[in-house]
Amino acid sequence: MKKISFTISIVLIVLLTGCTQNSDNTAKNFTMNFLRNYIRGTGYAILQLDDSVTYQEINGDETIVFENINTSRGTVIVIQDYFRYWNGEHRIDINVNIDVPLREWYLKGYNYPDGSVGEIDVTLDFTGNPEDYEGMLISPSNYGIIFANFIISDFQGDIYHLDEDEDISFFSSIYNPDTDIAFCDWIIGESFVQNEVNEFYLELDKPMLAKTISVNRPITSSKIHAFRNGMLDSNLMHFNSFYDNPVTEFTGFYNDDFPHNMFSIYVNNYNGTEFYRFDNISDEIPSILDIPMSSISAVFDVDNNKFTEILVDGSVDQISASWTQSDSEKFVSLNVYSITNVEEILLPEIPSEILEQLDIDLSLFTLNDISIVDYDTANNSDDIINLEFQQQTPLISLYNQKYNYTRFIDAETLHRERNNRYRDEENRPTLEKW
Repeated sequence: MKKISFTISIVLIVLLTGCTQNSDNTAKNFTMNFLRNYIRGTGYAILQLDDSVTYQEINGDETIVFENINTSRGTVIVIQDYFRYWNGEHRIDINVNIDVPLREWYLKGYNYPDGSVGEIDVTLDFTGNPEDYEGMLISPSNYGIIFANFIISDFQGDIYHLDEDEDISFFSSIYNPDTDIAFCDWIIGESFVQNEVNEFYLELDKPMLAKTISVNRPITSSKIHAFRNGMLDSNLMHFNSFYDNPVTEFTGFYNDDFPHNMFSIYVNNYNGTEFYRFDNISDEIPSILDIPMSSISAVFDVDNNKFTEILVDGSVDQISASWTQSDSEKFVSLNVYSITNVEEILLPEIPSEILEQLDIDLSLFTLNDISIVDYDTANNSDDIINLEFQQQTPLISLYNQKYNYTRFIDAETLHRERNNRYRDEENRPTLEKW
């Protein structure tokens, strides 16, 4: 049985990559360093080569070594099995990198803890009539956003992220885009006593700068982050939401005096069937954002559970396809990352003993989306592997611009095609299965 399984794996790899792995005569080791809580919980690393499939368990931050490798390329699968810290949801994430260079890898997480590290009680003080302002933003260390668009004077809640040195930093603002007036205050590197309630005071009296930012494509939201500490830590400075009325121009608020290495401005658009996102890293907030027009399309072959007739339009470094499976006990995501000149992407082979251990049935996965990514400092999929896994510095410090585009499978089409597969009432799946 293992021989049959292995043969299918290699066929899949060839179909996905359109090329074979390069080999040499010198045996070497492939080392994977898991850092900063990249593996939340437990997991597996699987290495598929021309003549073998081997795997190792991973338990948090550690280094694992695949020894005596006689090839410079292979397919690497990393599986994470964990519980989300904020809601306790059981998740399993499976990431498959097809035909990639096997130089030493550094898989860096975001240092997320397993749960709350303590609580905060923040008093916010500002002068003026609250009705004159649109809302308030509170951003502790390394949060996307914790609170926005409401006027309050006091906030209590759990904290899940700290600075890299386990201190805490805050940025808070109150603003009125109609008048382009905003005020802010911050705390940098305050001590945080874990597992206790920590009290902080912010007086919102520092003026913020307002800048009109034009975008060449409609967007539904924007964020401005200030990155600190060698790009390891960040605070959100401003957040805009335009979901009801996408825009091509908006006002961004920020403060140059806030200690930072770089600003990151992020914009995106989601319309139900497609999503694009653009990140710009710079020492100044730009007045114009030029979002690429690159896109991808594919035929969602529900019958065979694969993506076919893949067509890329524009500049692209890498494509990926994703499947999902969920039930009342867990949510499983599976992502396959590939070079760009492929015609189809299939589900990968995974050792049966791992699937049994995780209680996963590959036949129950459903197509979800297909995506592209393009970095300004990369030219192909190998360059992305170098940026993401073969550098020890934070990924965000290795590029200036990053563009993502995702095409989602249409829900109505998906259900219609599934029903066509089960015209015979005896073979129609139950609601529980789907």
